[in-house]
Amino acid sequence: GRSLPLFKVTTQSKDHVNVYVNAVSGEVSAIRSNAWRTWDFLWGAHIIDYRDRDNIDNFLLKVLSILALISALSGIALFFKTFKRI
Repeated sequence: GRSLPLFKVTTQSKDHVNVYVNAVSGEVSAIRSNAWRTWDFLWGAHIIDYRDRDNIDNFLLKVLSILALISALSGIALFFKTFKRI
């Protein structure tokens, strides 16, 4: 997702940090490590966007959000219904 050409600088640290540098301007485009890759995977799973990991407006996320809302509201309703009996 970055403009090319890029240079990739790899470190030998335990985190395997990669720095991506724009070949024309010398600007650092991105820094990636194992911790960042784990976070990125978990973020993609959280928003249910496995390809680009930046679209939070997808159909499956909306359906699951509505189901979670219905579940929470029904739980609250059952709580108060049970609380009235006691």
